[in-house]
Amino acid sequence: GGVLDSRCDCPYDGGRYCKHQVAVWMVLRDQRTETDSDEMEAASPPELRTVLRRLTKDSLVDLVCRLSDETDGLEERLILQFGARTDEEKIRQARQIIRHTLRNATTRGFIQYRSARRAVEGSNQVLETAQTAYEQKQYLLAGRLALLTLGIMVKTVQFTDDSDGLLGDVIEASLKLLHMIGQATDRQEKESRELVRLQLDEASHERYDGWPDWRLTLLRNCGLLVSDPSMRARLEKQLDQMAGDADPNEWSSVYLAEQIGETRLELVDRLDGPEAASRYVREHLELPRFRERAIREALQNDNPADAIRLAEEGMQKKSRRARSDTGWEEYIYLALEKLGQKDKLREMARSFVLNGDESYLENLQALYPSDEWPSVFRDIVETLASDPYPPSWYPAMLIAEGELGKLMEFVRKNPEQLTQYAAHLFPSFSVEILVMFQSRIRSQAAQAHDRRSYRKVVALIRALYQAGATVEAVAIRDELYETYVRRPSFREELMRMKG
Repeated sequence: GGVLDSRCDCPYDGGRYCKHQVAVWMVLRDQRTETDSDEMEAASPPELRTVLRRLTKDSLVDLVCRLSDETDGLEERLILQFGARTDEEKIRQARQIIRHTLRNATTRGFIQYRSARRAVEGSNQVLETAQTAYEQKQYLLAGRLALLTLGIMVKTVQFTDDSDGLLGDVIEASLKLLHMIGQATDRQEKESRELVRLQLDEASHERYDGWPDWRLTLLRNCGLLVSDPSMRARLEKQLDQMAGDADPNEWSSVYLAEQIGETRLELVDRLDGPEAASRYVREHLELPRFRERAIREALQNDNPADAIRLAEEGMQKKSRRARSDTGWEEYIYLALEKLGQKDKLREMARSFVLNGDESYLENLQALYPSDEWPSVFRDIVETLASDPYPPSWYPAMLIAEGELGKLMEFVRKNPEQLTQYAAHLFPSFSVEILVMFQSRIRSQAAQAHDRRSYRKVVALIRALYQAGATVEAVAIRDELYETYVRRPSFREELMRMKG
């Protein structure tokens, strides 16, 4: 039972129960909870594994067979996991499992959105088996299962509503597993050669037409495995063909060229060494990513003049995926820092700031003596003030530097910013701020027609109150309350504002 009453002989007279009684109750409660928990554990049913161990072999076989009859796909999964003795049997069984779930999910040659999850069940089962094979260092079997899944899913996605990306996830998981296999360091040479051959065959299939990223990922994985000249030649031939098939008028043409170039570069670096890789980069500076790599290498090697030349050439070349001029200029700035050319650095940093890059403001200040900086800063403020579209950080800079006059000018030009900066401006420009608020409040009140617009008016009044004009805010609230007697909802929102 529970505690009916308690008493304590301490001098506490602030209520019926003292802290000593409460402490005892809590100890009793905890003891009761532990006892109840022990009783529940003693009464809980045994684990499934314990129950199954008690069954005879024949009983277990009967149970599994009955469950496989009741559960779609379980029989194939069990056979794939435990029954197939050779790799060929496992591949054949895996293909059957994937096709079985696809058939069940397909209606009139198409897989609807609602059936997509069912469609990938078999593929996910096969990928689990492939992952197990990978963990057991059966790399060729793991790769074959991953390629099987990949090929079927790429073909299937063409006639599936894959809005949730479920098939895409299976494809990405297959490619990821192939990449992990390529990175394994304990593969046998025979396994590597066969995996390269299989992936090159898969990548050459027409089902990857229109899916260049997936095809290129396969070829990139091959680059991790290639070790002999014949396979390397075949890989490079397919990369050449892929580059030749790309439409130069497509927006993604430069991106694809860069990705193919990166794949070749990884191959050169791995098989021919870093010096050959560096030469390869220099031979393909038409690719913006390679030009950037060459510039970074020049900076690392303390060759700022070369970095400037490469960046200036980049500015002259026009490409759909090339860096903006500002991007190349940032590299020039880094090179000028190494050269210590202060005048050019000042000019570039000022240009960056005026073009909206706040991060260079501190750099610019560091380039001037403390007694020269105020006039330089004043010039920047005046220039930004004349800009009809100053950068977003401009008002915050004015506040930090105490330039309230310029901030007021900014708010006059951008009255929609009134509420954001009123608290900073009200002490110095109280009359003007008050007039601006009153005008906006009355104008919006006249146009308000529903709860939402009423609340916007109240939010304006509240902003005026928080800016420091408490008396004026209450006064205009009361004015509107008396003016709009036929808008009870508006009056109700007004009265919710305290003051």
